[in-house]
Amino acid sequence: MSAYPRFSIIIPTFNRAELIRETVDSISQQTYENWECIVVDDASTDNTRAIIEEFSKVDPRIKYVQVVKSETVINDHVIIGSNCTIGGIGFGYEMNENGQYEQVPHIGNVVIGEKVEIGNNVCIDRAVMGSTTLDRSVKVDNLVHIAHGVHIQENSLIIAHAMIAGSVVVGKNSWIAPSASLKQKIKIGDNAVIGIGSVVLKDVEEGETVAGVPAKKIKDKD
Repeated sequence: MSAYPRFSIIIPTFNRAELIRETVDSISQQTYENWECIVVDDASTDNTRAIIEEFSKVDPRIKYVQVVKSETVINDHVIIGSNCTIGGIGFGYEMNENGQYEQVPHIGNVVIGEKVEIGNNVCIDRAVMGSTTLDRSVKVDNLVHIAHGVHIQENSLIIAHAMIAGSVVVGKNSWIAPSASLKQKIKIGDNAVIGIGSVVLKDVEEGETVAGVPAKKIKDKD
């Protein structure tokens, strides 16, 4: 074991740019060197991020983390794992008159309902307009991507490595198995099951089980 143990200094902050520079500067001046400083920003609207990124360029021990982006709504009894990004800009581009892709503005938000549980390393993008919504008691496993404008209805489960493309609607009590990919703008009915690794290119009816590449119906729910 090292004679000089590593210390992690965690600083939660919200709109305290006038103080954060002084605080981090004081830490960086310490004579003890085996430390890291993690600034966890709760969606500040001031220039906190710019200040910390200035420090980070000079000293990689100083890190900036913003888990929940501005305008995200999180209701009661929600659990969010480590290293998630909720409310970031979605992957939406349009080609301009010069043949170059330009990002589409995303002015919507994310709404997380009561008793939702979100695992580690999950990305949930904010909507272009309106909301990306996870209704009450939805459960999301690790390493899931939920794109802009998705609506996951009550009590559905989204399992590890699943990718839900933009504007998909997942009905109530549905099961999206590991590594499934859902094409944009399709609708998954209530009580549906999407098999492991499936690529879903069209709507799935209520109670159906589908699997395969492309996904095809296996059976109706009993």
